Amino acid sequence: MPRLGHNIKVWGRAIAWLSPVVLLASCASAPRIQPQVDAMVNTGQYGKALEVLNDNTALYGKNNELLYLLDKGYVQHLNRDFPGSVSTFDAAKQKVDQLYTKSLSAIAATWAVNDYAAPYSGEDFERVFINIFQSLNYMGLGKYDDALVEARDVDSTLNSINSQYKE
Repeated sequence: MPRLGHNIKVWGRAIAWLSPVVLLASCASAPRIQPQVDAMVNTGQYGKALEVLNDNTALYGKNNELLYLLDKGYVQHLNRDFPGSVSTFDAAKQKVDQLYTKSLSAIAATWAVNDYAAPYSGEDFERVFINIFQSLNYMGLGKYDDALVEARDVDSTLNSINSQYKE
């Protein structure tokens, strides 16, 4: 499997490049801790970044639970805590599903009063992000069949997303 090692290196470089992008996506939710977490991630202090995230969960607020889960799962992955990252991203998947099934009337009411009062349900790329990192987590755990399932879910999710938009 020499090709697998090469692919992991390629993914590693992509992850390193995406890290500021991913963490900046949640800047609006926790502006007081995000620069600190971002700086720690950029200097490889993943354990300390996790401590800051765990100690400041409340700063994300009730409406930004998904952002917290995405940030935490990502930092856990970088810290090579693959089982913890799998668990956190599983919780993020459940949160996405829960928020996706909200009623249209509740969304309409929130939009009419205050758009920021609605829970953050994630962007399209974040739904794919979950599957990509789950696949990488399973690869790190040596669970290649599970990694393949997540990779297939990436394709399925992308097809679902693309079907929502006109060509």
